[in-house]
Amino acid sequence: MPYTKEALQNMYSLSPEDVLATLIACGLADDAQEYSDADIETRFDVVRQLFKDGEASDYQQATTLFQQKLEDNSLAQIKNEGRKPRKKGVKPLDITELINLAREIGFKLTLTKALQVLASCGLKEKEEYTPSDCTFAYF
Repeated sequence: MPYTKEALQNMYSLSPEDVLATLIACGLADDAQEYSDADIETRFDVVRQLFKDGEASDYQQATTLFQQKLEDNSLAQIKNEGRKPRKKGVKPLDITELINLAREIGFKLTLTKALQVLASCGLKEKEEYTPSDCTFAYF
């Protein structure tokens, strides 16, 4: 069943401001008319649970903890599934295409953060990145 902001407000006994802040903290669009069951179960509920469990005391902290949980789950999933096979004949991607790809799989990255991630993987800034540049290629 799709959820509206008003339904979330009533279900969780939240103010409109808290619903909006929770949507932003969990990476959901704040201007959507409806949200799916999956969005609520895997994102909105997780952020609300951080507050309920006392792990987060403000939305900035909740956002950080939620992002850490996403990263931890992604790393665990990669370890459990093993390395994903790379598709042959894939064109190189520039940094904006890499950021868009990350967003498609659930990570909100700024340009600065993306460059930090690449640097921590031992990659230098350049115009395009090939699949062989990446350890965990999803493209």
